[in-house]
This record gives sequence, structure tokens and C-alpha cells, in this order.
Amino acid sequence: MFGKPVFKTPLEQEFGWMGLLSVVAGLAIGIVSLVLGLSGWEITRLWLYLLGGALLTLVGVQLVIYWILIRVLGELSQRELLTNKDLNGLFSEE
Repeated sequence: MFGKPVFKTPLEQEFGWMGLLSVVAGLAIGIVSLVLGLSGWEITRLWLYLLGGALLTLVGVQLVIYWILIRVLGELSQRELLTNKDLNGLFSEE
């Protein structure tokens, strides 16, 4: 779109650690909110933090899933190229 890549390494290769970080942050916010709720804070004061924790956790899980999906699809595309290369070499020798 801009004529050259925006990032030096593709951003989708970084989804794994970003997803794990997001899951950990979401769980931490959720646990802190749960502890505060059990210690007497009203739910009306905590609902936004609980919502943010759930959001971060779900986004992190999605990022990890997409990272795995991208790695599998990349491996499959390489496998297809290697298979075609092997088959071309096999048929050219006969």
C-alpha cells in the first residue's frame, strides 16, 4: 500500500508473544478485581476492570490462535513448494 513494508519483520510473526502478554495481563486484572470484589468493593466499581480483563484475555487467545494458524499455513505452503520441486526433479530424470 505504501510502496515498502511498514515493519522490518512482518507483524504477524509477533502475534505469539503479544497474545501471551495480553492473556497474562487480562488474567492479572481479572484476579486483582476478583480479590478486590471479595474484600468488599462494590461490583459497580469493578465492572469496567473485569470487562477489560476479559477483553484482554480473549484478544490474547485470538492472537495466539492466529499465530499458530499463520505458522501452520506457512509450513504447508513450503511443503507444497518442496513437493513440486521433488516431483519436477523426479520426472526430469526419467
